[in-house]
Amino acid sequence: MTTPQERAFAEVKKLAADFRANESFFSSPDYQEQEARRDFIDKFFIAMGWDVNHDLQKSPYEQEVKVERGVHVSGARKRADYAFYILPKTHDVRFFVEAKKPHGELATPDHYFQTIRYGWNANTPLAVLTDFSRLHVLDCRFKPNIATALQRAVKTFDYNDYGDPEKFAEIFHLLSRDSVAAGSLDNFAAALPKPRGKSVQAAPGVYKGIDEAFLEELDEHRYSLAHMFKDADASLDGEALTEITQRALDRLVFIRFLEDRLIEPEPVVSRFGEKGSAWGDFLAASRRLDGIYNGIVFKKHSVLDSPDLKVDDKKFTAICRELSHEHSPYDFNIIPIHILGSIYERFLGKVITAGDKRARVEEKPEVRKAGGVYYTPQYIVKYIVDNTVGKMIEGKNPEQIAGMRFADISCGSGSFLLGVFDTLLDCHRRYYNKFRSKAKKDECVERDGALHLTLKKRREILLNNVFGVDIDAQAVEVAQLSLYLKLLEEETVGTAREHQREFHEAILPSLAANIVCGNSLIGTDVLTGQLFAGDEERKLNPMDFEARFPEIMRAGGFNAIVGNPPWGAEFSEVELAYHRQKNKEIIVRMIDSFMYFVYQATKRIQPNGYLGMILPDVILYQGDNEALRKYLLNMFRVEAMLNMGNVFQKVTRPACILSMKRSEDENGRVLVADFTKLTKEEKMEAILDRNRFEAIHQNDLKAIPGTAFITHAPTQYAIWNKVRRGPCDRLEDLIDEDGIQRGVSPDLKEAFIVESKTASERRLEKDYLRRVLTGGRQVRRYHIERSDYRLIYTCRETDTSACPNIRAYIDQFARQITCKEVKQRKHSLYALHRAREERIFTKKIKFLGVITEDEIIIAPDDTGVFATDGLYLFGLRENMNGNFLMGILNSHLFVFIYRLLALESGRVLAQVKPTVLGQLPIRKVDQANAGEKVRHEEIVRLVDAMLVAKAQLSDAKTDKDKTYYEQKCAALDRQIDDLVYKLYGLTDDEIRIVEAGQ
Repeated sequence: MTTPQERAFAEVKKLAADFRANESFFSSPDYQEQEARRDFIDKFFIAMGWDVNHDLQKSPYEQEVKVERGVHVSGARKRADYAFYILPKTHDVRFFVEAKKPHGELATPDHYFQTIRYGWNANTPLAVLTDFSRLHVLDCRFKPNIATALQRAVKTFDYNDYGDPEKFAEIFHLLSRDSVAAGSLDNFAAALPKPRGKSVQAAPGVYKGIDEAFLEELDEHRYSLAHMFKDADASLDGEALTEITQRALDRLVFIRFLEDRLIEPEPVVSRFGEKGSAWGDFLAASRRLDGIYNGIVFKKHSVLDSPDLKVDDKKFTAICRELSHEHSPYDFNIIPIHILGSIYERFLGKVITAGDKRARVEEKPEVRKAGGVYYTPQYIVKYIVDNTVGKMIEGKNPEQIAGMRFADISCGSGSFLLGVFDTLLDCHRRYYNKFRSKAKKDECVERDGALHLTLKKRREILLNNVFGVDIDAQAVEVAQLSLYLKLLEEETVGTAREHQREFHEAILPSLAANIVCGNSLIGTDVLTGQLFAGDEERKLNPMDFEARFPEIMRAGGFNAIVGNPPWGAEFSEVELAYHRQKNKEIIVRMIDSFMYFVYQATKRIQPNGYLGMILPDVILYQGDNEALRKYLLNMFRVEAMLNMGNVFQKVTRPACILSMKRSEDENGRVLVADFTKLTKEEKMEAILDRNRFEAIHQNDLKAIPGTAFITHAPTQYAIWNKVRRGPCDRLEDLIDEDGIQRGVSPDLKEAFIVESKTASERRLEKDYLRRVLTGGRQVRRYHIERSDYRLIYTCRETDTSACPNIRAYIDQFARQITCKEVKQRKHSLYALHRAREERIFTKKIKFLGVITEDEIIIAPDDTGVFATDGLYLFGLRENMNGNFLMGILNSHLFVFIYRLLALESGRVLAQVKPTVLGQLPIRKVDQANAGEKVRHEEIVRLVDAMLVAKAQLSDAKTDKDKTYYEQKCAALDRQIDDLVYKLYGLTDDEIRIVEAGQ
């Protein structure tokens, strides 16, 4: 039985023989590109496993090969001949193929530049240029440059190579359908070296992806336009300059989109200046296009479109030239709209500020503080939208969907709104192609054997279903622009103008009632009784949802709210006071802006509606979010929780995804996954694989200390539930009235060292010096190493008057040392800045604990040692046996449990949670049950033996003795573990899970 590769080899080898037999004809000027595609190139890729002719993939929405036929336009505006996809991701191009006729040279700068341009604009790493007789694989990872284009070939073949088994294997393993599906192109590109050294210095800016390069260009144009406008009118302030600069750029980008999509039949930007001034032509084109398209982009602006604004035409001409289709490397027919959105999101992170004569472009303070713009990756947008909006519309017909309303209440540049709109369009297309008789004439048009939505229907869906809010007016403008681009994605000059003629209306609808500028967190009630300055009130921009979306709010709210709300935003005192009043249900102590957005979103969702957001991972475990978690669990059925780790470019704050439904069903199954350790590419695949998810019941989440949202190992949490449900006391109920205390903190600015020792000083040392453990270095399981460190212990933080001899002692016998000396551990005497009652430290017997992010270490202390703040300490009630408690807390079972509950494990600067420690379930021993009584007594005896063995190990001088006592301690550990497992009733399978989790 032949393999796919063997079959492909035979078919392509035959094609090569056919070409060779008539090479003189096929290479002649008379043999055209369309013929070469039909006779050879189509068949070549069919042999490689691609359904080029759509013999199997009939639906245009489920086709892996998209072919351009008979396109005759000027070179830079031509579309790629072939685009290859892999189902189900029919929006993500894997690679392009540019076809040429076999006559003439294939490797020309123009041919290479054109092909690289396709791949670079679509963010695909490789593209193919071929006339069948030659096949060149080109590197598209970096900005196309015609001067260096010929250096970008990474593989070249000719038709003689098709008959060589080894060389054909290279082609097959790179370009065959199954190889591409397995990641061959990405893997090959990842192995390619990045240009370095002189090549980078010689062509700065070339070696950048589409998003970074276009963002830099937009920034440069913004800077030039801002200065140009400021020079034209010195009275313009920063806000006005920001707005008109944004509007001018939006118009230029939108016109280029219309050109490259062939919606505008002739080039526009490149002809600015042909009839006079480029600026005058730009304004005239804006008025003409406003009449055709409408929308915020071309809407007449009182400053930008004023005849009084006299700009430097030479500078504006230079900007237009760089953006024109003739000179720009950007192809707006190919750049995915969500990529444009990501570029604009970062672009919006800056504003223009103005002095009397100068204009500057500066990063917004909140962006500076956050360390960057949190633009959500497309695969996360899709996951959230699919699991909220997608679930709401699943199985619904267009009439039912028409009554649904979906929103992002912090929409930014509109990435989530684009995702929502795209999902709605896809759902309608599939419905009408499945039930063709349901499609009305003005809703669908047949093209390429399938029904496509008309512009009228897409407008209707956008206006009916998609809503957004943002406090930033420029973000609202960009969100509207992005939606307009999506609306026109499938249009041509013929279909767009046909709509205008048939319905006598502009092509683009007004989105003023859909995408609005306002403050989602502050209503107009903030103005009641308040007197604000005009600027302050405008900055607050209060908004009532009931006033802006009256019909939606009367109906109970939105059917789904999705998004990536701001994290860590700063608020004025007025805003903070308002938030504390309006959001007090979820406030514990500290608060973050994302919490307000989540809470306010829940208030605006209908019963059975969905909420889906990407949020900082602290919502999963942090104590300050506990009230919010409890609120969500009581109001929503949580459907999915994904711990994603770092997903944002240049921003290291870890993230998670929450998807939930407003429902009273509290005992549903919650899908959970922890993808924190995966690469970006692995996360993109894992998020789509339901086999990578586990499930936990929502009621079980409520039983976890701190109501933590766990995202890993539900089978392990089943053990936690078993352990806690037995007859147990919480640890906090077994310790004395002082509870779990943290050690004292040394003030390194007030540190002293004793210079000499006299009898008098030794007496003072007895009164005022205490032995101290620094951090957890001296605490081991069941044993405390003695410490040479000492501290000067005062009764109050800075007051030594209550201890009259201490200051004289310090002045006479000690010298102050530097923080650096103390930190370098050169000296051994600390003064403490936070004195506490001595009885906390001087109890007859107390227990010291090192509680790290993923481990508990407990040891007894009967020496009255003072612990520093790296340690925790507690005493026991009289009826509790300390050995029994130590045996349980130091056991593998409780290390395992604590790691489950301490969700900050592995995080930088993880916070220890003594509250979690206090919730640990300590098994009650039924003294009437002989078996339990024996286990209790045996644990006490074994811990006694462990205490002796640990001390002997500490005192051991020879390697032989150390090895002996180490082995003895390990054996005692195993015996204690076995008894603890039996005490809590674990099965052999459960014990294996615990041991595997160490």
